[in-house]
Amino acid sequence: MDEPSNDLDLETLIWLENYLAQCPQAILFVSHDEQFLEKLTTKIIHLESFKKRKMAQTTVQQLDYQAYREGRKATYYKQQKQAQNNRKDFDKALQRHQRQKSQVRHNVLNTHDATAGRLAAKKMKSVLSKERNLDRQQKQLTERPLNEETIEIFFSNIQPLPQI
Repeated sequence: MDEPSNDLDLETLIWLENYLAQCPQAILFVSHDEQFLEKLTTKIIHLESFKKRKMAQTTVQQLDYQAYREGRKATYYKQQKQAQNNRKDFDKALQRHQRQKSQVRHNVLNTHDATAGRLAAKKMKSVLSKERNLDRQQKQLTERPLNEETIEIFFSNIQPLPQI
């Protein structure tokens, strides 16, 4: 015995695609059916959250779904690669800084000459300033792209399509 399907039957789906393709009104629809989206989409409104889900952004593009999907994929991989490269460069700079800080700390603790001690203390101030700069840089690193979560949206004053 076949299980009941929640999907539209083929005849209804074809009717819906034809209706939407010929409808003069702007229609906002959400679907996970990529073939359906490829046939009907002419404008994409992409909603996303970023900055650790604290900021929202809306992008509107006048293009078909396939071009949107390919562009989005390319952007995702580009951002991912940039985030990896930025992190790698930052980690190298941080390691150099840690070695330098360790050497300067050693010099400060083991210097018995007053002049050399003042120079080492001055160098330590410079190292600590660099450390604050690294902390600021770390906060500005390119974020790794995240898999998006569901965004719930509610519309008011929407008029339903006329019944046929």
